[in-house]
Formats: sequence, C-alpha cells, structure tokens
Amino acid sequence: MSALDFQTLITSPILQSLLSSSKTTQESALSLLSTPSTTDTNNPTPPPQHHTTLLAQLSHLRTLHRQTTLALRSTKTETSNARSDVDSLHLTLQNLLYEQSHLRAEIEACESYSHLYTDLPLEDVDSFLIAHPDLADADTHALTLARIERERVQREELERERLALVKKKQALVKENLKRKEDLQGLDGRMEAFIDAARPIEKVLGLGVEDKEKIGVGEDGATGKDVANG
Repeated sequence: MSALDFQTLITSPILQSLLSSSKTTQESALSLLSTPSTTDTNNPTPPPQHHTTLLAQLSHLRTLHRQTTLALRSTKTETSNARSDVDSLHLTLQNLLYEQSHLRAEIEACESYSHLYTDLPLEDVDSFLIAHPDLADADTHALTLARIERERVQREELERERLALVKKKQALVKENLKRKEDLQGLDGRMEAFIDAARPIEKVLGLGVEDKEKIGVGEDGATGKDVANG
C-alpha cells in the first residue's frame, strides 16, 4: 500500500500532522546527509543552520509522537467503552427478543384457551339483542360482558325468590308444628276430662243403657266424639 493510500485512510488531524512532520524531518535528514561539509573531508559536519532546523523538526516530531500516543490511548479507552455499550445494547436486544417470543407464546395460549365463560348458559344472542337493541352495534367483547351481567342480575333475582320461598316454607312448617302441638295438647285435655267424668257416672249410676241414651260410650266418649272420630 502506497503512502498516498495511507494518507487517504488516516483522517485524524494529529496523525496527519505527525505523518507530515515525519516526512519533512526525513527529507531534512536526507538533505543533510547528501551535503557533507567541505572544510574537512575526513570528518564532515553539517552546516549549523541545517543542523538547528533538523533538531527543531525532531523535537516537534517527538512532541507530535507523544500527543499521538496519548490520543491513541484515549481512543482505545473510548473504543473499549463504546464496545461495552454495544455489547450491553446487544444483550438488551437479545433479552427483548426473548421476551417478545415469550409474550407471543403467552398471547397464543390465551387466545386458544377454553375460557369458562364460553360454557356459561347465557341467553341467546338474538333474544338478548331483542331485549337490548342499543347493543346491536357492540363488539363481541362488550356484548359478552353485557350478557354475563344480565345473567348475573337474573340469577340474583331468582336467588332472592328462592330465599323468600324458603323463608315462607319455614314459616309454614313452624305453623304446622305449632298446630300439631296444640292438637296433641287438646287430646290430653280431652282424656283428662273423660277421666274426671267417671266418678260422676258412678254417682249418677249411669249404666250402659243410660250411656247409650245420652250418647256416651264405654270409654266415656260421646256419640258426637265417635262421629267426629
């Protein structure tokens, strides 16, 4: 690769300045080497002016080299930080892609899941829309929610009616038990009355024929009681 190619690849101002100064210093050094001193052929020395110029160029070249080294270290640090940021962003992207795949799988599972509301004995859609024409343009979700709400209201009404009937039944059962207890008490009082009337029968000397005349049986029951029995 030629020097021109390097110059086109290098865009940093510091490196370009370093290359330019290095080229100038190289040319000055070659120029000094090609022009030896004429005073002493055995020990040629460069002219003082050219020597001073070369030293100044070398000093400037060292300064540029030091600046380039510092800039290179800074660039390496920035590159390392940028690489870390890129790696972090790449990892974040991979996590997002994994989460996206997981969410899509969850969405598909939810869409294919057999929900409980699909098995509810809801009112037919046509019948429901006849009772609620304002929901004719509603979407499927809103229509389903309205049908579920109507089913809830109807079931609550039926539950209230059931509880009222249960309460009424309990009251009737309680009343029947009370009447049964009253009848049982009445039977006891009738038996006590009959037992209390036996001494009177003996005092009056009522026989079987007399009892039949007045309608009293052997057990003390009257003809009216027998008929009622």
